[in-house]
Amino acid sequence: MSDLVSQEKLNTEEAARLLGLSTVTVRSLVRARALGCIELGKRPLYRFTRTHIDEYLQRREVQPLAA
Repeated sequence: MSDLVSQEKLNTEEAARLLGLSTVTVRSLVRARALGCIELGKRPLYRFTRTHIDEYLQRREVQPLAA
């Protein structure tokens, strides 16, 4: 079974809450391809896994300057 298939899926509202962002911002990040997701249907409906969230946060991490 694929890791993607076995992971819990979050809807846009749940992903936004987890990231501390609005649903509008989450949708904008998806359209800009900055946040990965699974697109379902023509509308589309977005579903997110913890992997999608973790990968986004890792890309956004800022490393401190060396002392």
